[in-house]
Amino acid sequence: MIIETQAPCDVCGFHTSQYSLESDITSTAALGANIAHDAADGLTNDERTVSPADGGDSIAELLAAVEQFDGTPLETAHHGLHTMAQIGRQRAALGRGPTPGTGTVTGLHCSGGGVPKSAIDTAEIRRSGVVGDEQHNRIHHGRPLQALCVWSSDVIEALQVEGHPIMAGVAGENITLDGIDWATLRPGSQITVAAIPILLSAYAVPCSKVGPGFLDGNFRRILHSQHDGWSRLYGIPLGEGTISVGDPVRVE
Repeated sequence: MIIETQAPCDVCGFHTSQYSLESDITSTAALGANIAHDAADGLTNDERTVSPADGGDSIAELLAAVEQFDGTPLETAHHGLHTMAQIGRQRAALGRGPTPGTGTVTGLHCSGGGVPKSAIDTAEIRRSGVVGDEQHNRIHHGRPLQALCVWSSDVIEALQVEGHPIMAGVAGENITLDGIDWATLRPGSQITVAAIPILLSAYAVPCSKVGPGFLDGNFRRILHSQHDGWSRLYGIPLGEGTISVGDPVRVE
């Protein structure tokens, strides 16, 4: 059962104060079942039906509940994010989470709107994202579940080998990191950057504005549904603080 409090949810970071725009509420509510299923992607039926050690619902039961949830748009938005985070925790407990490891922050980027984002040495992270980072278009960007955009410099380098002129910041990511098994991350995974836990929330869908970073403008080269393991990921900060280039990244 989800109970609204005056503090951000300690499981998924949800807080009503961040949802002042009706469009943020309705769009997040509409994504609920999808991001929950993304968090469970690749699990077998047996893994989905295992009862967790804490006696809570299985992943299959969580998925059924998020599909059948009947609440206000704000309640539905929270329920979807909360379920996604719960599934991420449970698949990690099953040994089916991301590959544990350590990496490094190789780049930080922000802009007053649009791409490419400019490189910065240090980023102040709030629950709402990087201080000073804005989006021109709030229809597809800038929602609370998209507070941060994270990507892998290892993926960028692999794309460069293919001949794409992509560089860090061109695709609009805020944090670029290396040394992590990127393809094993998904919505529901959690990473820690410097001392800040970040809940990965959704695959970032590319658009034509990042086309200059790709051969023949083929921005769909990093579309998750066509190229699993290459997409950027959005994240929700579960804390606040400062991140600098060179800081450690942990996946546990």
